[in-house]
Amino acid sequence: MNILKNLNNRCNIVQNEESSNFLEVNKLKNFSQIDIPKEFLNIISEMSEIEISIDNYKYLRLWGAEGCIEMNFAYKIQRYIPNSLAIGDNEEGSAILYVNHNNKFGIYKIDFNDLDIEELSYISGSLLELLVNGIGLDII
Repeated sequence: MNILKNLNNRCNIVQNEESSNFLEVNKLKNFSQIDIPKEFLNIISEMSEIEISIDNYKYLRLWGAEGCIEMNFAYKIQRYIPNSLAIGDNEEGSAILYVNHNNKFGIYKIDFNDLDIEELSYISGSLLELLVNGIGLDII
């Protein structure tokens, strides 16, 4: 299923940039400590730096491949949260990550200024659940 073409009615793409190219996606795969879910790879192969409005007052930004590498490196995400990959932010100071925390893999958020693994907040099991089914939109 194409997630971006089946967004929940609470979501609207307000801005995006060109997709990540094959080389950028491969560089991200090599950088990542986790197997990046295909749903995210499919999204960034379609467009990147996607700003999604939620209920016209909250935002979710999904970075492209280069943005993921840059932000994970800059904030040393993997030092503080092993086996994770930050894939975006909420434009309010929180990172959005794929993490396997307490044996529960999914989408989590954490404040950039408090990267303590115990501060992770579970959002949903996948981007499909979040962006199509609306599960976790209130937590973003």
